[in-house]
Amino acid sequence: MKITITPDVFQKFNKDFLIVFISIKGMDNSDKAKESKHLLKEIQQLVKLTFNKDTVENHSLIQPWLAARQEYGSKARHYQTSTEKLIRKVLRNQSIVSGNTLENLVRYLSLKHIMPLSVDDTSKIHGDLTITVAKKKERISALQSLHEGDVYYRDNSIIIGKKLDSWKNRRTMVDAKTTDALIHIESLPPITSKKLHQVTRELQSLVKVFCGGTSKVFLLDKNKKMVQI
Repeated sequence: MKITITPDVFQKFNKDFLIVFISIKGMDNSDKAKESKHLLKEIQQLVKLTFNKDTVENHSLIQPWLAARQEYGSKARHYQTSTEKLIRKVLRNQSIVSGNTLENLVRYLSLKHIMPLSVDDTSKIHGDLTITVAKKKERISALQSLHEGDVYYRDNSIIIGKKLDSWKNRRTMVDAKTTDALIHIESLPPITSKKLHQVTRELQSLVKVFCGGTSKVFLLDKNKKMVQI
């Protein structure tokens, strides 16, 4: 599979945007589901102690995603990340616990480090992945649309999801039977390369302990826009 970020992502969204991909193969995504739920519930309690509904957008690691949208002038809107949506669900006492181990680990680390993370079942991706910017409004589901300037990703047949946002096409979502997966970790300043490396290593370690299998890391940025995994 080839993964490509088109140049307009850096020209129209943010020149310092980068994504780390972790490719996982041969894992067991159901064996330690109970333990992963416990881990996620622990971080939910910390979120409730740290945030309230009026302070979420002011967090230092959430503000950069808002700032990245201000270049659009009158078209600017708050770019709500998957992390922010998770936090708001926790504050509303809505469940964010999944029935599979890997998704719980991804949500746990997203809340712990306040960074947008997502995951797809590799076997459900058709062909190559492209990350690009929407040039016009486009309906992508019954309740969701792409707007001009949105960063999104697709395979050779469908739009899979909005990057940073929590909307994902259900076709590529992981489940308890998933053995191969692709995790996305998205970054903007002030997240440093050291911090990104820390989160990546922590996620690899958790996946190894909870799911087994093997993992390999790939990074895409303005200097390396394509990778073959």
